[in-house]
Amino acid sequence: MDINTNNSAPNSGAAPQPQEAPAQDSQKKGLGNLKLDSKMIAIIAVVAVVVLVILIPAIARGAAEGKAKKAVKTYVQVFLSGDKKDNDVKWRKFYPKDLEREVEDWAEEYADRMSFEDVEHYKVLNVTKISGKDVDKILEEKVESFFTGEVSSYSGDEIEKRDLRDLKVSKAYLVTTKFEYDGDVVVEDWLVIKVSGRYGVYGSWDILYE
Repeated sequence: MDINTNNSAPNSGAAPQPQEAPAQDSQKKGLGNLKLDSKMIAIIAVVAVVVLVILIPAIARGAAEGKAKKAVKTYVQVFLSGDKKDNDVKWRKFYPKDLEREVEDWAEEYADRMSFEDVEHYKVLNVTKISGKDVDKILEEKVESFFTGEVSSYSGDEIEKRDLRDLKVSKAYLVTTKFEYDGDVVVEDWLVIKVSGRYGVYGSWDILYE
């Protein structure tokens, strides 16, 4: 009988132990995840930029339209309904501060000549931006006419064209309102112009009065 002289340990039946992954493989996997995260960050950044591009102009437009609406409402409250006194309004918020005194004198005299009636069911129907190089000159002339004509006449303060040379016309809106005045329904357009950073009313026209 042959005798086995192999001195190796007998097979105990235990499962083979898994070999540890090389350090290089782990590094590759980690770099792969990092690459994916970078792509996600880039996508999120692009989406954020697109959202800002859309939202910022919309917010700015809404703010400008809100100022135009406020200018009209204040005008109606002072000169049509009498719900506000002219001297309770800070007119430099609506017209150039360099002409604040003249505008205050105009508002006082103009309000004194008005016959106030109840304004009911006041509503803004539409706000339309007026833009284009072809209307810039018209707007400048309207502002000039307002100050050298209406404001100068009612206030008694002489305003000449040279006094307006530093004024800057930048935007204009047409605000359409509907309300009841003296028992009649009135639909009116108001010309609001941004002059030197202030939104003020520079004219109005009846569309419907019945």
